[in-house]
Amino acid sequence: MEVVYLLTAEIPSEFHCAQITTFHIQHVGNYMEKQFYIPFKNSEFNTENCFLCGHKIEGKITREHVFPKWLQKEFDLWDKTISITNETTIQYKNLTVPCCSKCNNEHLSILESNFQKLMQKGFKELTSFDEQVVFDWCGKILYATRHKELSLLYDRQKPELGSIISDEEFQSYSCFQLFLQSIRYETTWNVKPWSLFFFESETESFFYQTRVSFPCLSIKLGKHIVIVLFEDNNAIENHFENFKQIRFTPLSFVQQIEITAYLFYSASIKAKIPYYHSHFFNGHLTVNSSSDIYSKEFDYDDFALYYRMMLFEVGIEFKEKIHTGNGMINTSLIDKNNEPLIK
Repeated sequence: MEVVYLLTAEIPSEFHCAQITTFHIQHVGNYMEKQFYIPFKNSEFNTENCFLCGHKIEGKITREHVFPKWLQKEFDLWDKTISITNETTIQYKNLTVPCCSKCNNEHLSILESNFQKLMQKGFKELTSFDEQVVFDWCGKILYATRHKELSLLYDRQKPELGSIISDEEFQSYSCFQLFLQSIRYETTWNVKPWSLFFFESETESFFYQTRVSFPCLSIKLGKHIVIVLFEDNNAIENHFENFKQIRFTPLSFVQQIEITAYLFYSASIKAKIPYYHSHFFNGHLTVNSSSDIYSKEFDYDDFALYYRMMLFEVGIEFKEKIHTGNGMINTSLIDKNNEPLIK
Protein backbone atom coordinates (compact mmCIF):
# COMPACT_ATOMS: atom_id res chain seq x y z
CA MET A 1 0.00 0.00 0.00
CA GLU A 2 1.24 3.50 -0.82
CA VAL A 3 1.30 5.78 2.22
CA VAL A 4 0.54 9.46 1.76
CA TYR A 5 0.59 12.44 4.09
CA LEU A 6 -1.45 15.49 3.25
CA LEU A 7 -1.73 19.14 4.23
CA THR A 8 -4.65 20.42 6.32
CA ALA A 9 -6.89 22.91 4.52
CA GLU A 10 -10.46 24.20 4.68
CA ILE A 11 -13.06 22.13 2.84
CA PRO A 12 -15.36 23.91 0.34
CA SER A 13 -18.57 25.23 1.85
CA GLU A 14 -21.80 23.25 1.91
CA PHE A 15 -23.44 22.35 -1.38
CA HIS A 16 -26.95 23.84 -1.41
CA CYS A 17 -29.52 24.61 -4.10
CA ALA A 18 -33.29 24.81 -4.36
CA GLN A 19 -35.61 21.84 -3.88
CA ILE A 20 -36.68 19.72 -6.84
CA THR A 21 -39.37 17.18 -7.61
CA THR A 22 -39.20 13.49 -8.44
CA PHE A 23 -37.87 12.32 -11.81
CA HIS A 24 -40.42 11.91 -14.59
CA ILE A 25 -40.38 11.82 -18.38
CA GLN A 26 -43.41 13.17 -20.21
CA HIS A 27 -43.83 11.89 -23.77
CA VAL A 28 -45.94 14.07 -26.04
CA GLY A 29 -48.09 12.22 -28.56
CA ASN A 30 -48.02 8.69 -29.96
CA TYR A 31 -45.23 9.61 -32.37
CA MET A 32 -42.87 9.80 -29.41
CA GLU A 33 -43.74 6.27 -28.37
CA LYS A 34 -43.02 4.93 -31.87
CA GLN A 35 -39.66 6.67 -32.16
CA PHE A 36 -38.18 5.96 -28.74
CA TYR A 37 -37.32 2.71 -27.06
CA ILE A 38 -38.32 2.68 -23.39
CA PRO A 39 -36.99 -0.62 -21.95
CA PHE A 40 -37.87 0.40 -18.41
CA LYS A 41 -41.57 -0.12 -19.11
CA ASN A 42 -41.28 -3.88 -19.58
CA SER A 43 -37.74 -4.59 -18.32
CA GLU A 44 -36.69 -5.33 -21.90
CA PHE A 45 -32.96 -5.82 -21.52
CA ASN A 46 -31.91 -8.59 -23.91
CA THR A 47 -29.48 -9.53 -26.67
CA GLU A 48 -32.01 -9.17 -29.50
CA ASN A 49 -32.75 -5.45 -29.38
CA CYS A 50 -30.33 -2.60 -29.99
CA PHE A 51 -29.36 -1.10 -26.65
CA LEU A 52 -29.67 2.42 -28.04
CA CYS A 53 -32.65 2.60 -30.42
CA GLY A 54 -34.41 -0.56 -29.25
CA HIS A 55 -35.14 -1.91 -32.72
CA LYS A 56 -35.09 -5.67 -33.03
CA ILE A 57 -31.84 -6.58 -34.78
CA GLU A 58 -32.43 -8.41 -38.03
CA GLY A 59 -29.89 -10.95 -39.27
CA LYS A 60 -26.49 -11.11 -37.63
CA ILE A 61 -26.39 -9.28 -34.30
CA THR A 62 -23.60 -6.70 -34.14
CA ARG A 63 -21.88 -5.81 -30.89
CA GLU A 64 -20.92 -2.38 -29.66
CA HIS A 65 -17.87 -2.32 -27.42
CA VAL A 66 -18.68 -0.34 -24.30
CA PHE A 67 -15.10 0.97 -24.33
CA PRO A 68 -14.43 1.54 -28.04
CA LYS A 69 -11.77 -0.43 -29.90
CA TRP A 70 -9.64 2.64 -30.59
CA LEU A 71 -9.50 3.35 -26.85
CA GLN A 72 -8.63 -0.25 -26.01
CA LYS A 73 -5.87 -0.20 -28.60
CA GLU A 74 -4.42 3.11 -27.44
CA PHE A 75 -4.25 2.05 -23.79
CA ASP A 76 -3.67 -1.69 -24.32
CA LEU A 77 -6.96 -2.69 -22.65
CA TRP A 78 -8.12 -5.50 -24.97
CA ASP A 79 -7.08 -8.43 -22.77
CA LYS A 80 -7.19 -6.54 -19.48
CA THR A 81 -10.13 -6.80 -17.12
CA ILE A 82 -12.54 -4.38 -15.50
CA SER A 83 -14.41 -4.99 -12.25
CA ILE A 84 -18.21 -5.01 -12.40
CA THR A 85 -20.88 -4.66 -9.78
CA ASN A 86 -20.67 -8.08 -8.13
CA GLU A 87 -16.88 -7.70 -7.76
CA THR A 88 -16.12 -10.13 -10.56
CA THR A 89 -14.19 -9.07 -13.63
CA ILE A 90 -14.74 -9.13 -17.37
CA GLN A 91 -12.26 -8.47 -20.16
CA TYR A 92 -12.67 -5.15 -21.90
CA LYS A 93 -12.91 -6.93 -25.25
CA ASN A 94 -15.91 -8.91 -23.96
CA LEU A 95 -17.73 -5.92 -22.50
CA THR A 96 -20.19 -5.45 -25.36
CA VAL A 97 -23.87 -4.74 -25.87
CA PRO A 98 -26.22 -5.58 -28.80
CA CYS A 99 -26.40 -2.81 -31.35
CA CYS A 100 -28.09 -2.44 -34.73
CA SER A 101 -25.93 -1.67 -37.76
CA LYS A 102 -27.39 1.84 -38.17
CA CYS A 103 -26.60 2.90 -34.61
CA ASN A 104 -23.23 1.13 -34.69
CA ASN A 105 -21.98 2.27 -38.08
CA GLU A 106 -23.60 5.70 -38.24
CA HIS A 107 -24.62 7.36 -34.98
CA LEU A 108 -22.01 5.85 -32.67
CA SER A 109 -19.29 6.00 -35.32
CA ILE A 110 -19.84 9.76 -35.68
CA LEU A 111 -19.84 10.14 -31.88
CA GLU A 112 -16.50 8.31 -31.56
CA SER A 113 -14.94 10.42 -34.30
CA ASN A 114 -16.10 13.67 -32.71
CA PHE A 115 -14.88 12.61 -29.27
CA GLN A 116 -11.45 11.62 -30.59
CA LYS A 117 -11.07 15.06 -32.18
CA LEU A 118 -11.86 16.75 -28.86
CA MET A 119 -9.41 14.49 -27.06
CA GLN A 120 -6.66 15.31 -29.58
CA LYS A 121 -7.28 19.02 -28.91
CA GLY A 122 -7.00 18.42 -25.16
CA PHE A 123 -10.68 19.24 -24.52
CA LYS A 124 -9.87 22.95 -24.83
CA GLU A 125 -12.30 25.77 -25.70
CA LEU A 126 -15.33 23.51 -25.81
CA THR A 127 -18.54 24.68 -27.47
CA SER A 128 -22.02 23.62 -26.33
CA PHE A 129 -21.95 20.98 -29.06
CA ASP A 130 -18.57 19.71 -27.81
CA GLU A 131 -19.95 19.36 -24.28
CA GLN A 132 -22.85 17.39 -25.72
CA VAL A 133 -20.36 15.04 -27.41
CA VAL A 134 -18.49 14.45 -24.12
CA PHE A 135 -21.76 13.92 -22.28
CA ASP A 136 -23.02 11.42 -24.88
CA TRP A 137 -19.71 9.53 -25.06
CA CYS A 138 -19.39 9.17 -21.29
CA GLY A 139 -23.12 8.51 -20.86
CA LYS A 140 -22.98 5.74 -23.44
CA ILE A 141 -20.19 4.01 -21.46
CA LEU A 142 -22.11 4.23 -18.21
CA TYR A 143 -25.50 3.21 -19.63
CA ALA A 144 -24.11 0.38 -21.76
CA THR A 145 -22.21 -1.04 -18.78
CA ARG A 146 -25.39 -1.16 -16.72
CA HIS A 147 -27.25 -2.67 -19.68
CA LYS A 148 -24.60 -5.40 -19.88
CA GLU A 149 -24.84 -6.10 -16.17
CA LEU A 150 -28.58 -6.69 -16.44
CA SER A 151 -27.82 -9.50 -18.90
CA LEU A 152 -25.33 -11.18 -16.55
CA LEU A 153 -26.31 -13.43 -13.66
CA TYR A 154 -25.22 -12.45 -10.18
CA ASP A 155 -24.21 -16.07 -9.55
CA ARG A 156 -24.20 -18.52 -12.47
CA GLN A 157 -24.52 -21.36 -9.95
CA LYS A 158 -27.70 -19.79 -8.58
CA PRO A 159 -29.65 -18.30 -11.54
CA GLU A 160 -32.64 -17.70 -9.29
CA LEU A 161 -30.73 -14.75 -7.78
CA GLY A 162 -31.22 -12.87 -11.03
CA SER A 163 -28.94 -10.39 -12.75
CA ILE A 164 -25.99 -8.53 -11.25
CA ILE A 165 -28.14 -5.45 -10.69
CA SER A 166 -31.89 -5.58 -10.36
CA ASP A 167 -34.36 -3.84 -12.66
CA GLU A 168 -35.29 -1.66 -9.68
CA GLU A 169 -31.70 -0.50 -9.23
CA PHE A 170 -31.47 0.27 -12.93
CA GLN A 171 -34.54 2.50 -12.75
CA SER A 172 -32.26 5.23 -11.39
CA TYR A 173 -30.68 5.23 -14.88
CA SER A 174 -33.99 5.46 -16.71
CA CYS A 175 -33.49 9.01 -17.96
CA PHE A 176 -30.20 7.95 -19.54
CA GLN A 177 -32.03 6.09 -22.26
CA LEU A 178 -33.89 9.28 -23.12
CA PHE A 179 -30.84 11.54 -22.84
CA LEU A 180 -28.75 9.31 -25.09
CA GLN A 181 -31.22 9.69 -27.92
CA SER A 182 -29.31 12.93 -28.46
CA ILE A 183 -26.77 10.63 -30.16
CA ARG A 184 -29.44 9.88 -32.78
CA TYR A 185 -31.34 13.18 -32.95
CA GLU A 186 -30.59 16.87 -32.67
CA THR A 187 -31.48 17.81 -29.10
CA THR A 188 -32.23 21.05 -27.28
CA TRP A 189 -31.92 21.36 -23.48
CA ASN A 190 -33.33 24.21 -21.44
CA VAL A 191 -30.72 23.36 -18.82
CA LYS A 192 -27.72 21.07 -19.14
CA PRO A 193 -28.50 17.88 -17.14
CA TRP A 194 -24.81 17.34 -16.41
CA SER A 195 -21.70 18.79 -14.80
CA LEU A 196 -18.41 18.42 -16.67
CA PHE A 197 -14.91 18.78 -15.24
CA PHE A 198 -11.61 18.55 -17.10
CA PHE A 199 -8.15 18.27 -15.59
CA GLU A 200 -4.62 17.36 -16.66
CA SER A 201 -2.53 14.50 -15.26
CA GLU A 202 1.17 14.17 -14.53
CA THR A 203 1.25 10.73 -16.13
CA GLU A 204 -0.07 9.06 -19.26
CA SER A 205 -2.25 6.07 -18.41
CA PHE A 206 -5.85 4.88 -18.36
CA PHE A 207 -8.02 4.85 -15.24
CA TYR A 208 -11.77 4.52 -14.78
CA GLN A 209 -14.03 5.00 -11.75
CA THR A 210 -17.78 5.07 -11.25
CA ARG A 211 -20.48 4.39 -8.68
CA VAL A 212 -23.61 2.25 -9.10
CA SER A 213 -25.79 4.13 -6.63
CA PHE A 214 -25.80 7.35 -8.68
CA PRO A 215 -24.76 8.13 -12.28
CA CYS A 216 -21.23 9.52 -12.44
CA LEU A 217 -17.85 8.60 -13.86
CA SER A 218 -14.24 9.67 -13.81
CA ILE A 219 -12.02 8.58 -16.69
CA LYS A 220 -8.32 9.26 -17.24
CA LEU A 221 -7.36 9.21 -20.91
CA GLY A 222 -3.62 9.57 -20.87
CA LYS A 223 -2.90 13.08 -19.64
CA HIS A 224 -6.57 14.08 -19.81
CA ILE A 225 -9.00 13.57 -16.91
CA VAL A 226 -12.74 13.84 -17.54
CA ILE A 227 -15.29 13.72 -14.71
CA VAL A 228 -19.03 13.76 -15.41
CA LEU A 229 -21.91 14.01 -12.95
CA PHE A 230 -25.27 13.25 -14.52
CA GLU A 231 -28.77 14.48 -13.63
CA ASP A 232 -27.63 17.45 -11.58
CA ASN A 233 -28.60 20.29 -13.95
CA ASN A 234 -25.07 21.74 -13.85
CA ALA A 235 -25.38 22.49 -10.12
CA ILE A 236 -22.18 20.73 -9.00
CA GLU A 237 -20.14 22.35 -11.76
CA ASN A 238 -21.43 25.75 -10.67
CA HIS A 239 -20.70 25.04 -7.02
CA PHE A 240 -17.13 23.87 -7.65
CA GLU A 241 -16.32 26.75 -9.99
CA ASN A 242 -13.02 27.22 -8.13
CA PHE A 243 -11.79 23.86 -9.46
CA LYS A 244 -11.27 25.63 -12.78
CA GLN A 245 -8.24 27.27 -11.16
CA ILE A 246 -6.37 23.98 -11.60
CA ARG A 247 -7.78 23.11 -15.02
CA PHE A 248 -4.29 22.94 -16.58
CA THR A 249 -2.27 22.08 -13.47
CA PRO A 250 -0.87 18.53 -13.88
CA LEU A 251 -2.33 16.47 -11.03
CA SER A 252 -0.83 13.49 -9.26
CA PHE A 253 -2.92 10.33 -8.95
CA VAL A 254 -3.71 11.10 -5.29
CA GLN A 255 -4.84 14.61 -6.23
CA GLN A 256 -7.07 13.14 -8.93
CA ILE A 257 -8.70 10.82 -6.38
CA GLU A 258 -9.29 13.71 -3.97
CA ILE A 259 -10.94 15.84 -6.67
CA THR A 260 -13.07 12.87 -7.70
CA ALA A 261 -14.04 12.24 -4.06
CA TYR A 262 -15.32 15.81 -3.67
CA LEU A 263 -17.40 15.57 -6.83
CA PHE A 264 -18.72 12.04 -6.33
CA TYR A 265 -19.61 12.77 -2.71
CA SER A 266 -21.48 15.91 -3.76
CA ALA A 267 -23.42 13.82 -6.29
CA SER A 268 -24.18 11.21 -3.63
CA ILE A 269 -25.87 13.69 -1.29
CA LYS A 270 -28.37 14.95 -3.83
CA ALA A 271 -31.69 14.79 -2.03
CA LYS A 272 -33.81 14.17 -5.13
CA ILE A 273 -33.50 13.63 -8.87
CA PRO A 274 -34.61 16.37 -11.30
CA TYR A 275 -37.94 16.31 -13.09
CA TYR A 276 -37.67 16.24 -16.89
CA HIS A 277 -40.18 16.77 -19.70
CA SER A 278 -39.42 15.65 -23.24
CA HIS A 279 -40.95 16.51 -26.60
CA PHE A 280 -40.13 15.04 -30.01
CA PHE A 281 -41.25 16.62 -33.28
CA ASN A 282 -39.93 16.45 -36.86
CA GLY A 283 -36.75 14.66 -35.83
CA HIS A 284 -35.89 17.13 -33.06
CA LEU A 285 -35.85 16.23 -29.37
CA THR A 286 -36.43 18.85 -26.69
CA VAL A 287 -35.72 18.05 -23.03
CA ASN A 288 -36.75 20.50 -20.33
CA SER A 289 -36.27 20.47 -16.59
CA SER A 290 -38.65 22.71 -14.70
CA SER A 291 -37.03 22.33 -11.30
CA ASP A 292 -33.79 23.08 -9.51
CA ILE A 293 -31.73 20.73 -7.38
CA TYR A 294 -30.62 20.76 -3.77
CA SER A 295 -28.46 18.56 -1.60
CA LYS A 296 -28.29 17.35 1.93
CA GLU A 297 -25.86 19.00 4.32
CA PHE A 298 -22.19 18.42 3.47
CA ASP A 299 -21.07 16.24 6.39
CA TYR A 300 -17.32 16.50 6.96
CA ASP A 301 -17.04 13.20 8.79
CA ASP A 302 -19.02 11.37 6.11
CA PHE A 303 -16.86 12.93 3.42
CA ALA A 304 -13.71 11.86 5.28
CA LEU A 305 -14.93 8.25 5.32
CA TYR A 306 -15.89 8.49 1.65
CA TYR A 307 -12.51 9.90 0.66
CA ARG A 308 -10.64 7.30 2.75
CA MET A 309 -12.65 4.51 1.07
CA MET A 310 -11.79 5.84 -2.40
CA LEU A 311 -8.10 5.97 -1.48
CA PHE A 312 -8.25 2.42 -0.13
CA GLU A 313 -9.91 1.16 -3.32
CA VAL A 314 -6.87 2.22 -5.35
CA GLY A 315 -4.34 0.85 -2.87
CA ILE A 316 -3.49 4.05 -1.01
CA GLU A 317 -3.29 4.01 2.78
CA PHE A 318 -3.83 7.26 4.66
CA LYS A 319 -2.70 7.02 8.29
CA GLU A 320 -3.70 10.47 9.52
CA LYS A 321 -7.16 11.81 10.30
CA ILE A 322 -8.74 13.23 7.16
CA HIS A 323 -11.26 15.49 8.89
CA THR A 324 -9.30 17.27 11.60
CA GLY A 325 -12.28 19.23 12.91
CA ASN A 326 -14.07 22.52 12.23
CA GLY A 327 -14.31 21.80 8.52
CA MET A 328 -10.56 21.34 8.11
CA ILE A 329 -9.57 18.51 5.76
CA ASN A 330 -6.14 17.00 5.13
CA THR A 331 -5.64 17.68 1.45
CA SER A 332 -3.18 16.73 -1.28
CA LEU A 333 -4.14 19.78 -3.36
CA ILE A 334 -0.91 21.66 -2.64
CA ASP A 335 2.07 22.63 -4.76
CA LYS A 336 5.76 21.83 -4.20
CA ASN A 337 5.99 24.74 -1.77
CA ASN A 338 3.07 23.38 0.30
CA GLU A 339 0.87 26.22 -0.92
CA PRO A 340 -2.81 25.47 -1.72
CA LEU A 341 -3.50 24.92 -5.41
CA ILE A 342 -6.99 26.36 -5.03
CA LYS A 343 -7.19 29.81 -3.47
